[in-house]
Amino acid sequence: ELSFKRIAKLMRGVGDKGAEKLWSMVSTQPKFLGGLESKSVLAAVPLKAKEDWKQFIATLRELEPITGDCT
Repeated sequence: ELSFKRIAKLMRGVGDKGAEKLWSMVSTQPKFLGGLESKSVLAAVPLKAKEDWKQFIATLRELEPITGDCT
C-alpha cells in the first residue's frame, strides 16, 4: 500500500488524496495488475498522469514474467 501510494504520488497531478483514491479502487480488485487497468481506475487517473500510469502498467507487465502473478 505505502509503496503504491509513493509511486502514484510521483505522477503528475496525483497527490495524497488521489493516491488514496486510486489505492482504494485498485486494492479491491481480485488481480492487482488487472485492477490497474480496470475502466473505473483508468477513469480516476488524473489527465496529467495518464501517460505516467500507462508506463507504470507497462513496467509491471515487463516484470510479471520474472515474479509470476502480480497480486
